[in-house]
Amino acid sequence: FSPTDVIVSGNKITLSDIGIFVTEATHVTVSSNAVVASLTNGIQVNDSNSITISGNVSRANTGAGVALANCDESSVVGNILKGNTGFGYSADGNCDRIVRGGNIIRGNTAGQVSDSSTSGNSTATDIIA
Repeated sequence: FSPTDVIVSGNKITLSDIGIFVTEATHVTVSSNAVVASLTNGIQVNDSNSITISGNVSRANTGAGVALANCDESSVVGNILKGNTGFGYSADGNCDRIVRGGNIIRGNTAGQVSDSSTSGNSTATDIIA
């Protein structure tokens, strides 16, 4: 089973194991959610393509605000990622063609951005403090 054309929007998630978890999916939009104090990452996307993560607030999570692993042709834009114990934004080396920009990334304990993704990526200006 591989979900396609899914929208996750307008949720308030507090004190969960993982705030929002997307895996093995295509054409998913994660927008306008508030994820606070999850026990791992606020928004986690694994093994997926064509994912849009926009307009979310992900803060005070034990892991990263947004974490991508093995994702292609996706975008992370216009999010607020702050006060997480992990990085604000994290992408592993198996992510290609990721667009990131317009995010406010600040006050994350491990650092603001960890991006070892490989090719074809585009980064517009994020506000990093």
